[in-house]
Amino acid sequence: MEARPHAKWGPNFSNYIDVHDKRLKEAYKDYVSSREITSVMHDGLLPLATLETLLIVGERMHEIGYQHGNSSFTVLMRTMRQYVKLNKVGIFEHYYGYLLIRHIMRTVCIGILIEANVLGRFLNDLDPNLDPVEASSALADVALDLLGQALATKDVAQVGESLGLRPPAYDAFQCVGGLSFDDADFLIITIWKNRRRLIPLTELGLLPGFPALLFTLCQLTRFAQKPERDKKWTQLQDVMFRSYLVGIPDEQEIMRHLCLTIDQIIEKLNLVGNASTDDEDARMLVKTYIKMYDSIWIGEDDLASIVRLDVASIIFRFVYSFVTSTRLVDCIAGFAQTSLKRIWLEIDQERDKETPIKERGGIRIYSADVFYYIGQLWDRVPPQYERDFSWIFWELDATALLGRVVLMITREEGNNPEFWENFRKDSQGGLRHAMGGPAHRATELKHSSSSDWIKVQITSVKDAAK
Repeated sequence: MEARPHAKWGPNFSNYIDVHDKRLKEAYKDYVSSREITSVMHDGLLPLATLETLLIVGERMHEIGYQHGNSSFTVLMRTMRQYVKLNKVGIFEHYYGYLLIRHIMRTVCIGILIEANVLGRFLNDLDPNLDPVEASSALADVALDLLGQALATKDVAQVGESLGLRPPAYDAFQCVGGLSFDDADFLIITIWKNRRRLIPLTELGLLPGFPALLFTLCQLTRFAQKPERDKKWTQLQDVMFRSYLVGIPDEQEIMRHLCLTIDQIIEKLNLVGNASTDDEDARMLVKTYIKMYDSIWIGEDDLASIVRLDVASIIFRFVYSFVTSTRLVDCIAGFAQTSLKRIWLEIDQERDKETPIKERGGIRIYSADVFYYIGQLWDRVPPQYERDFSWIFWELDATALLGRVVLMITREEGNNPEFWENFRKDSQGGLRHAMGGPAHRATELKHSSSSDWIKVQITSVKDAAK
């Protein structure tokens, strides 16, 4: 039975994802017929109908003109703070909170285009008959592209200019009311607390402009004048990884830079995030991680240029933390298989030419991580799943894979490659159970594995001794 909408906050998450489009169309019809918007505040909040109308009017600005005010962020953030104070269930759990985030994402994108002096040209280039959903996507794409251009300059000042950071307050996008450093902290924590909804909302296309918002929050966190340890880096990383898992290639490339920057800061400060969640959320994360690679395995894309190895490593460790902290024993085999196949993709690049020296170190480090951490999963695999987990090593020809990685390492510069000994130990420890094999494995496979594994060990010892 469908839950009755909340009197103030509207439908809950399960319902508004199905009815939001219809409601926005009805709101626009009411707006066109009356040209009136009720905006009487109650409890410090804009009425739900007002939020709906303002959003759809904004999304149709290519038809009826740009109608944003110069204090949009001031009103939105004041409303959001009051809403969060009154409603304790999470920003995305009701339609009202979802609309607030939609408004904020849209205002960020508008601010980016205004700061780049391209908003007028953008609106003129759009077909007036374009569907509002497509127009919002186009706005988000242009905004993110402008941020990507600023990021590509590797100039901190350019990045700041793209966000409109100016003295004395250094709020972002002062042209639309300004987003402060405190606002950024508040948004990060608010979104992080309800992070379980990010993946389904993004997959349904209901968060246009979210990567641009994340970019903005990341840079405001970076520029904030406070101790690094007091910044919301771990929460931002959690949100960023989730967005990366369901992002499109252009979004992923920009978020890759942000993920790497945040990871370096967290590692340097030795910060520990809160990875606790329930089994449902953890399962969704693991399945999304596996799904992210699915199109690659059937040859639709070039994975090496989409999910680069540097970010693949930190996302692997991120997802691993959920595999080990929850009861997801049935997901272990799929997680391990996907991570091992990612190594094969790098190895397969050598069909045409050798991997450049500067890239071999990354492959070595990622491979050592995967072999080591997968080895740690053995103690968590119940007997009924042991066969499935063991079998993936045969399906993926794990000994051949390890041998190819060892061969690649021997071609690195110098007689004693960095971390060689650690790699050898991690690889042996990670695959020891698989190569020994449970009793139910076929005899001929056991003999084959022993022979191949001995070859790898001998090769490792010889090369380490050079």
